[in-house]
Amino acid sequence: MSPTRICACGFVWIAVGAALLGRPVFGATGDVCANVSVDESSETELLRAADCYRSEGNYRQSYTLLDEGIQHVQAKGQPQLAAPLLNDLGRLYMAQDEPLYAIAAFDDALRLVAPHDSALRASVGLNLARALIEQHVSGGLKGRLATAGRDIAEMQDTSLKSRYYLTLGTLYREAQMDLGMPAVWRVRAHDSYTRALRFANGESGALQSYALGYIGALYEDEERWGPALAYTRKAALAAQREGSDASLYQWQWQSGRILRAQGKPDEALQAYRLANDTLANVRLDVADRSDRSFHRDVSPLYFELADLLLARTPLLASNEAIQQNLLDVRSTLEQLKVAEVEDYFEDECAVNEDRTQLEQFAGDAAIVYPVLLEDRIELLLSLPGGLTQFTTRIDQQTFNNTIRQLRLAIEDPASGDAYRPYAEKLYEWLIAPLDAALAEANTQTVVLVPGGALRTLPLAVLHDGERFLIEKYAVVTSAGLTLTGMSKGDDEPGMMLVNGLTESVGGFPALPHVADELDSIAALYPAQVNRDAAFTASSIETELAEKPYRFVHIATHGQFHSDHRRSFLLAHDDVITMDRLEDFLGLRQYVSQPIDLLVLSACQTAVGDERAALGLAGVAVKSGAASVVASLWLINDESTATLVSEFYRQLKNGNGNGNKAKALQNAQLVLMQDERYTHPNYWAPFLLVGNWL
Repeated sequence: MSPTRICACGFVWIAVGAALLGRPVFGATGDVCANVSVDESSETELLRAADCYRSEGNYRQSYTLLDEGIQHVQAKGQPQLAAPLLNDLGRLYMAQDEPLYAIAAFDDALRLVAPHDSALRASVGLNLARALIEQHVSGGLKGRLATAGRDIAEMQDTSLKSRYYLTLGTLYREAQMDLGMPAVWRVRAHDSYTRALRFANGESGALQSYALGYIGALYEDEERWGPALAYTRKAALAAQREGSDASLYQWQWQSGRILRAQGKPDEALQAYRLANDTLANVRLDVADRSDRSFHRDVSPLYFELADLLLARTPLLASNEAIQQNLLDVRSTLEQLKVAEVEDYFEDECAVNEDRTQLEQFAGDAAIVYPVLLEDRIELLLSLPGGLTQFTTRIDQQTFNNTIRQLRLAIEDPASGDAYRPYAEKLYEWLIAPLDAALAEANTQTVVLVPGGALRTLPLAVLHDGERFLIEKYAVVTSAGLTLTGMSKGDDEPGMMLVNGLTESVGGFPALPHVADELDSIAALYPAQVNRDAAFTASSIETELAEKPYRFVHIATHGQFHSDHRRSFLLAHDDVITMDRLEDFLGLRQYVSQPIDLLVLSACQTAVGDERAALGLAGVAVKSGAASVVASLWLINDESTATLVSEFYRQLKNGNGNGNKAKALQNAQLVLMQDERYTHPNYWAPFLLVGNWL
């Protein structure tokens, strides 16, 4: 790519906000990306192919087609044909958070649009306005939106006209709310939605539904609950007539918010539950088609429903009713956990429905389920006696900032004790309320089910002022209670598959101490060791296909990225993407000897990247492995080799009675006692995800 054009994924949908109105105006997704010749193809064919590559995650190829197409039509002396290509290029930039490049592309497109092409001019103008709003640029926005409105008025296609008016109204609303534009912009938003409704009548029930729902949202913004609910219910009826669950769940959700604000919690709860049930039918489709993100457009529904349920607990008279209510809370959030994994991997089959309910084998473990709400943290503690709710009053921004500061401090081994105040504060918020209950239950293992920013942090480092959490309990991370695989327990693993790179490959530095790591494992267990040139993507595939390995160890550079397609492990000959790793390992979950333990000893996630950390937890689910041990950041390979070797020694000798969590705890404590490695940077980042038995 040229230095001034950075390839990006996705695009900006013409219907912004929560409107899910089908395909973008330009470009269509095919099942198979056809080979396209820039010289022989029309701009429509180029757009279709570029969009197909983008949907596959092949962003570089998508960019290349658009860029070459732009150069081609300019060389032919037909620059106006570059306008739709530049419009799509701007969408690519926008979805990859490159708004300045996007604005430049949209500006270029506007200069080239043919005078008679009001539809394309409106599309580009709306996209440009969206880019300006996301950049918090208000200068020139008034004129840009007014021009877009005139362009829409000139369009002949009434259905498309309705869609564009929906977009225009949403841009006016967002600009007024986010940029503090004059209140009259809300009137313009209302006018745009009304026009959208007029042109949708008789054309599309789905468009009518969105227009009515968006008008209801305007009234909701103004706390005019009566008309807000009336329009929202009309929107829901229109969506039901159309059979559009993708819009229906939004209006059921919006009804729930309005009813709660009106002080009608029972009716609100019913509406939220309906929204949740409806969303379950279309969740992945919604996530795929949203121009924003799952985190912003879908997950709040689950948290708001959980919040509404939690508010009921003090009002319930019997312990039985309280237990059921807390189970409902946890069940709601478990749906979110499954949805997050499916969304991350863009695969509705990412979660094997046969996976075990974690509590079936909890034993002496306590399960801690933090629920991170805007104004507080609710802790659901599961012990043999049932569920208990604890409340910590702390706002989410303060909580997340503390997590980030702790992560930054422990990633720097030269930081000394700078991490302590943050580690103690998080202990105070998350664990201290549970201390008495954990002690009374004689808890040995704490299983945490983190969400949000908590996924980016090794919870073993929390500190009570005297001891780290790992000094008190074995610590396990779970992607979700229903996302934990079965474990073979105390059985010997048989032959292990051990892979590692010691030398520099592909520009990555050498990891000389990986040799010690591999040798120590081979001294404990019978092992097939693939080192350096013998460690290839194909060698892993072949070995796993031919032999019943239960333990798989990979010591190499790796990275978990917010986009699962950019997460990888480095082999000698190639990178192994998470999708490819799942291909290697995933089928094993359906045979008699699935992978019991997968160890990835040199991986890392970016500081504060919640979605990348979700990938680390999700690999245990997607691969079918019962347990995964991996690190949150890249650390000294000598200390890594020491800890990993000790982990396997503890596991082999049964010091934790075959319990992987206790074996890892013991290994971390051994490393902590080495004066070279006392700082949490060296021992804290290793997580055990999944089954600890």
